[in-house]
Amino acid sequence: MFRTAVIAPYAEIILETPEGEVYYFPRTTRKLPKPPRETKPHPHGIMVEDLKRMIERTNAKTLLEMLVTEFQSVGETTARDFLKTVGLDPDMDPKKLLEMEKKEPGLLTRIVEALKAYRFKPPR
Repeated sequence: MFRTAVIAPYAEIILETPEGEVYYFPRTTRKLPKPPRETKPHPHGIMVEDLKRMIERTNAKTLLEMLVTEFQSVGETTARDFLKTVGLDPDMDPKKLLEMEKKEPGLLTRIVEALKAYRFKPPR
């Protein structure tokens, strides 16, 4: 008795058993599914290294813009409120956070902890 389920209708499978029997399972469709879209991270799901990478690669000119464009479920009003809560200037260049981290170790850790504690909308 077979107990194998194939959930990929676009796969074509040829199975040869140890006894030499050959079973052929043709694909049931030629149409491949759309590739998954990359989603932005939610503020509750990032770690310090993630935040560092995001800061390094962002094109945002301000912290406010970075929060809105790099995270899901963060709008401008929410971003402003969060930055006010943590005492950061919304107009500050995000790259300055990396410089500040060198002078004040643990800054990014505190920001990540604040991101996790703040009540953002749930992820999509």
